[in-house]
Amino acid sequence: AATGLTLDEVLAAARAANARLPVAQAEIAIGSEAVREARAALGPKVSVGGDFRYAPGPVSYNPAVAPINEERLQVLANQPLYDGGALRARIDTSVAQLRAAHARYRVAERDLDLEVRTRYAEALAIEAELASRRQGLDRLRSYLLLVRERMAAGQGLQADRLRTEVRVSGEEANVADAERRLAESRLELNDLMGRDP
Repeated sequence: AATGLTLDEVLAAARAANARLPVAQAEIAIGSEAVREARAALGPKVSVGGDFRYAPGPVSYNPAVAPINEERLQVLANQPLYDGGALRARIDTSVAQLRAAHARYRVAERDLDLEVRTRYAEALAIEAELASRRQGLDRLRSYLLLVRERMAAGQGLQADRLRTEVRVSGEEANVADAERRLAESRLELNDLMGRDP
């Protein structure tokens, strides 16, 4: 494999290192809470409140100048009787937003998978191309060596030698270009996996 890893391992590493997926997951969590909150608005609301007031009076007890002490505790329950459809509409809106968050997550995950698969396949294709180019370059070099040996033996193959040297130089440039493209592809794949270059 281009990276020494299988495609599944690369996909798992890319999903773990990607910054877009946690954001999309957070949107799903927020959407779930919004749906729960909207559904809770249909039920009763209970609240507890109270006061405690204490004001000390004079040292001697005088009923006319008594301290103001008051404690109060109250429980309130509210139940919507008629909402005009606003509460149900809020629930429907929250559910639709939650579905959209799920869809955004799936799109982000599939975009990441596509990008990883594309880069992985590109690296494999460049490696295959590089192997065949190196093999062709080795054959050209052996042919050039043969031509030089025949020239040393006295045969007139000057034009053939020059053509072969040009082809060897061109193939060396092609190999160098393929190596550069492979390095770039591996860098992009490492970036997707969250690894150092």
